[in-house]
Amino acid sequence: MALKRILVPLDGSSLAESVLEVARSLAAALGAELYLLHVVPAPATPASSLALERSNPQENPQTYLQALARKIGGKTKVTWSVTTGDPASEILRFLGEHQVDQIAMATYGWAEGGSGPVGQVAGRVLQEAPVPVTLVKVPASRRT
Repeated sequence: MALKRILVPLDGSSLAESVLEVARSLAAALGAELYLLHVVPAPATPASSLALERSNPQENPQTYLQALARKIGGKTKVTWSVTTGDPASEILRFLGEHQVDQIAMATYGWAEGGSGPVGQVAGRVLQEAPVPVTLVKVPASRRT
């Protein structure tokens, strides 16, 4: 099966954007399209306070994604979308609605000794996604 659509969830932080070069390279090599997805956390979700601490693309998430699409596009087709809700649930919902073949995302949380992802969103997506998930570990030097 050829990969045609790669979903790249972004929370608006430069840390989450560390996956973009990997995703762009993968898409270019496979002739795949990139879907950038920004989920504005609903006020009742656990991720909402953390997302607001990291960045503020919620002021204008469309402009944020348009700028990223222009920056990474080149020969790769880049589509973007903004939605609101629980980030993991929205990522998983988006998969089915847009026939995504793979997910590429950054993860912040790692278990002691680097044994695996423990971030809430990345962990849930990794467990529940019916497609391959490429996780890019954000270097510790960028998390401080």
